[in-house]
Amino acid sequence: MFSKKFLLVAATAGVTLFGATAAFADDITIAPEIDNFKSTKTRAEVAAETAAASRAGLIARNDSDVERIAGLGFRSTKSRAQVVAETIEAKRLGLTSYGEIGVPDATPLQLEAIRMAGERVMMSQSQVALN
Repeated sequence: MFSKKFLLVAATAGVTLFGATAAFADDITIAPEIDNFKSTKTRAEVAAETAAASRAGLIARNDSDVERIAGLGFRSTKSRAQVVAETIEAKRLGLTSYGEIGVPDATPLQLEAIRMAGERVMMSQSQVALN
């Protein structure tokens, strides 16, 4: 019926298949915060809140939704010139980064220098407005 060679190949394939899946058994992440989670809302409450958020357009379905939602209610407290001046000062102090390099921690003195760069721009703009 089946040759010895076929049975040997089938047995080897079976052992390889089941042996490979067993190798992933130790990849389980223990998450006690999930095991001990107690909801404060019912399933119906969560479903109602989700439906309301969806109707209000507050659930992101793509990248443009994420950008739109992130900007909702945002009001800048600084002028464009002030932000530019602060950015230039941060670059001068070596506090900006690119790519996957982490952002360096600023000292209190550096943070004050950045703030003052923005303040100088605000003062010069008020002086121009007064003249």
